[in-house]
Amino acid sequence: MFRSLNEIEQTVRKAARGRGLPWGIADEAGKAVRCLHQMELGGIGQLIRMLDQSDAGGVSLRLVHGGGTWTPKSGKLDPLLAGPSLCDFMDARVSSRVEMEQVACPLLLAGFLVNAVSGRRDAMRLSWSGVSLEISSGQIGIHGSDQELETGLGDHVVCERIAGLDGLPASARSGQVWVEDAAWARLEQYARRTYVEATEASRNAGAGAGLLDND
Repeated sequence: MFRSLNEIEQTVRKAARGRGLPWGIADEAGKAVRCLHQMELGGIGQLIRMLDQSDAGGVSLRLVHGGGTWTPKSGKLDPLLAGPSLCDFMDARVSSRVEMEQVACPLLLAGFLVNAVSGRRDAMRLSWSGVSLEISSGQIGIHGSDQELETGLGDHVVCERIAGLDGLPASARSGQVWVEDAAWARLEQYARRTYVEATEASRNAGAGAGLLDND
């Protein structure tokens, strides 16, 4: 079914929060997946894969910065947590290069970077085994196979600042994009975790609009 980009952003935001991420990180995740769909890279399927792994306890909620390489405290590195940190790190120009190990669903990192370079003249290159993404404002160049692009694990992922790029396809789009019904249903399962079921106690406490609603 076709979904609007705004609907995708808001539902991803709720799904990430439903998984237990703070609202601030959930907001960034919603923007990142929206950016991936704007650039015609999809993203919801990878997000669900990530949330399922996280739900099963297979990803780390902590980063360890050692020897210039980011590694997970245990398991795999969560891109929903690493993504905002990566953008902040690169934006601060502390270094022009970051290396990460054992990153789950590394394509999701690209969504954060697309959003970060918007309106800027420089660009980023994100790469892992068999894949290289060159990301500039409103543009992206992809080198590698679809299978590697959608991998569930990047053993060694590198992000580096590069000069602004010319001649890349302007692939950013607006409007509605196609999302598989099964993927959307799974996403909504996570989003529903943010809903609070009405109870007798909550009704007595005045939760909700009640019988009178002047809005």
